[in-house]
Amino acid sequence: MPVTNYVELAGHLEHIPWITGLLYKLAVVSVEQQNFEDLAIQRYEKRKEEGSKRRDLFHYFTNEEGLEEMEVSRDQCLNEVFASIFAGGDTTSTVLGGVFFHLLANPSVLDRLRKEVDSEFPSGEGEPFDAVKLAGMPYLNAVINETLRLQPAVATSIQRTPVEGSGGKVIAGRWMPESTILYVPPYVLHRDSRYFSPSPDSFIPERWLDTIDGEGHRFTTDTSAFIPFSAGPANCVGKNLALLEMRMVVATMVQKFDMKFAARYDPRKWEEDLQDFFVMKVGKLPVVLNVRE
Repeated sequence: MPVTNYVELAGHLEHIPWITGLLYKLAVVSVEQQNFEDLAIQRYEKRKEEGSKRRDLFHYFTNEEGLEEMEVSRDQCLNEVFASIFAGGDTTSTVLGGVFFHLLANPSVLDRLRKEVDSEFPSGEGEPFDAVKLAGMPYLNAVINETLRLQPAVATSIQRTPVEGSGGKVIAGRWMPESTILYVPPYVLHRDSRYFSPSPDSFIPERWLDTIDGEGHRFTTDTSAFIPFSAGPANCVGKNLALLEMRMVVATMVQKFDMKFAARYDPRKWEEDLQDFFVMKVGKLPVVLNVRE
């Protein structure tokens, strides 16, 4: 089953989680979804039987070293396995699609990024896989941040709630009883002119580097409102890995290929085709690649 289909289903069920058990009892779960879950269960059982040879994600899911004073149930671990498969795959690929769309739609940005990549990783002198060097490339990271601002992988479904026993909390001047689910939508925050201006709907990587734009307007870039990976103790555990993957992929593609939209592709289709199903679902992005000489 394509992970995007699983995420699409999750996007619906997050609003009516109580119906999930009923769907299984009525046998209306798709064959593809059942196959996906069966595969995850098989891998779980095999790994539990064989044990770990390294400290990977599953090692910590199952508390194999007994560092936590708790037993991790099969269902708890499977929930983490399911979440990791789609959270660690579609999120990064979705953002990468946005990066390349915006680079091709803004040739001057692509040119500036290519100069930075060529300067740090000259052709023929190695692959752009140095994590420390990549993390220190200002324009590369500005391009990724600006894409995450305009097209966060999780656009609206970041949830928080006053915990049970807290008695509730006052949030933004309104009383919220405990266990009330609140949505904090990054897509909305990131396009609010109070936090990102001028032109909050425009792709301008320079807003992450400069204080003044080319027309003399002062940039407002409020990083406290920038939450593509959520925030606080429950933020994305894979944030640093995702950023490293994106830096490596973007730098490698820019270093090795000339890129352009395929003939007859209408760039307006990109945003028209974006769909929010927990993880953002993107449309097609036909691109022509030629190896750089």
